[in-house]
Amino acid sequence: MNGETSRRAVELTSFVSIEEGALESIPEVLKGLGVKRRALLVCDSITYDLAGKRIEEILTSNGYEVGVVTITDADMKNIERVKEEGGTSDAILGVGGGRPIDVAKYTAYLTEIPFISVPTAASHDGVASGRASINVNGKKTSLPARVPAAVVADTELISSAPRRLNISGVADVVSNITAVNDWYLAHRIKGEWISPLAAELSLLAARRLLDNREVLKEMDVDGVKVLMEAVVLSGASMAIAGSSRPASGAEHLISHALDSIAPRPALHGEQCGLASIFTSYLQGEDWREIKDFLDYLGAPVTLNDLGIEKEVFIKAATEAHWIRPERYPILGDGITEEAALSAAKRTGIIP
Repeated sequence: MNGETSRRAVELTSFVSIEEGALESIPEVLKGLGVKRRALLVCDSITYDLAGKRIEEILTSNGYEVGVVTITDADMKNIERVKEEGGTSDAILGVGGGRPIDVAKYTAYLTEIPFISVPTAASHDGVASGRASINVNGKKTSLPARVPAAVVADTELISSAPRRLNISGVADVVSNITAVNDWYLAHRIKGEWISPLAAELSLLAARRLLDNREVLKEMDVDGVKVLMEAVVLSGASMAIAGSSRPASGAEHLISHALDSIAPRPALHGEQCGLASIFTSYLQGEDWREIKDFLDYLGAPVTLNDLGIEKEVFIKAATEAHWIRPERYPILGDGITEEAALSAAKRTGIIP
């Protein structure tokens, strides 16, 4: 560990509420963070109806001034809108799935305002991380963002989301296994710095899910509680690492490549989960454990399930190493089409 890294300040989530009716605790959470006057809600048209309107009512009845920005995309145009409103706010609450939370936490990072994450679904681990996926010049870009000061996860609300979204979140966190394997590989081959604590937290998040498959199968309030606990652990691992490294390896690179070249990409977590089967095989690890677990939950485990053509996946797998050239994954400097096809067939991704 170099001196600079060992002295880096780590921003961690201070408050976590994962329970039925958690929305009602938001005023108390804000007071605990020292937010006394004005809060800004960032929603989209759907999540405002799902939770934003209720949060607005709760905060108003507790004496808060509340602003609301309804975004249409996670891009710089919408970020500027939120930034303009956020200048007079004491906290920004991201209410939703991916886009509202990404916009809220990136704007909070720019304005140095506390960010509170209020997920309406748990489709990926970004709801508790310090990274944001922002559309920059038509391309999805991972940018540094504010780690949530608080995560308020209403299990009843999240359990009412489409099951596919929450299972996608499970797949995203389980793919931490191959991400950590890649991190250790880069440490051994390239001498990359690694945080054993961050790596272990990331694996703990994945293992929390693997050990609770029956509860997750139902994806009721109990299943959502387990999932959100894992999501928060995954977010903490990234905060400690100071990057997405403990939760993003070759499987995420393949998913990002699919986002760019697939005519109709699947959900982020679905793509990462399936790609982790593939990369676990390349790593010489127990890929069957990941595949059997995802299959049990009904997550995609073949390209047919994912709705992705064979040629598209092979292209993504052979080109993914270019996406983050500063990171060394199991893909190394690239794998051949023959090797990719063989791995996909051996794992049953291609029947």
